[in-house]
Amino acid sequence: MQRLEWYRDWFERRGRAAFAAEFAYPALVARENLETETEASFHTAFMSRTQFLAELQKTAAPGAEERPLIRAGEVRFVQKAKGAAFADRVGVGRARNADVWLPNPRVSKYHAYFSGTARDGYTLTDADSRNGTWVDGNKLTPREPAPLADGSEVIFGPHRFTFFTAEGFCESIARRARA
Repeated sequence: MQRLEWYRDWFERRGRAAFAAEFAYPALVARENLETETEASFHTAFMSRTQFLAELQKTAAPGAEERPLIRAGEVRFVQKAKGAAFADRVGVGRARNADVWLPNPRVSKYHAYFSGTARDGYTLTDADSRNGTWVDGNKLTPREPAPLADGSEVIFGPHRFTFFTAEGFCESIARRARA
């Protein structure tokens, strides 16, 4: 995942028109993580001791780096992943085949989904997730779409993002670019 600085540099090298053409999907820009507990302390509350020890062994095993931390400033695009299910929406979840993959135990396997178009507007719907989905401080009612605007804060479990339409993301990067 690239960070905002990378997109700013790309914009400065190639210009606004090329940027808008290349990055034509809505974007999620990661903010600080809401999770204050360690992952291990979280697991003990929801898993048996056996399950917890098995999870610890997985994270210590080779390949544990496959569950990357999401750092503030990272950008994830709201777009269909190759081979993902549900052609009419962009799914968010911890399952490896999610369109927007958030590898965290507080994110449901299929947590929420984005729908809509640039012309008609975008919505976010909670898919009856265990830890909820929030838009601009309001917890979503499962299966009821909520409208999104440029700059909306969205939260999936402990992960906070700012939502941008493709046009809004381009404008945000343009403001960061050095003249």
